Amino acid sequence: MLALLLLASARAEEPFDATVHALSIKDPPPTCEQIEALSPDPVALLLRVVDEVERPPWVAMRAADCLVTRHAPAIEVEMTRWMGDSQKKGLGFLALGHLDAMEPALATRIATAAMAGPYRDEASVRIARSHTESVRTLATP
Repeated sequence: MLALLLLASARAEEPFDATVHALSIKDPPPTCEQIEALSPDPVALLLRVVDEVERPPWVAMRAADCLVTRHAPAIEVEMTRWMGDSQKKGLGFLALGHLDAMEPALATRIATAAMAGPYRDEASVRIARSHTESVRTLATP
């Protein structure tokens, strides 16, 4: 209930600030639907949060989770970039954790990027757990 009240009061703020504020709420955290309602272009705004907000760390991760679970095809370029950047390892692992929810072709491309990236060995463990055979086979040498 408190989260909804804060979300409502945050609507008067600039969408970026309102989104960061809403994503920082810990108990209970807002849903992706509530966060996305704060902006006419939630994908662009959530990508900005992921790129710009470092503290508290769960803010960027929650934004990324909403992006990966609800807009994966639209952020393929960004997810591919996460797979190749050792500074974005947490984001990469978050995306790898959702491979089975993605379209198989997209999941295969993301897993392929991870296997070519700097944390290949750790990524292969996550990829090997996929229920999608075309993804899972990428983890085998």
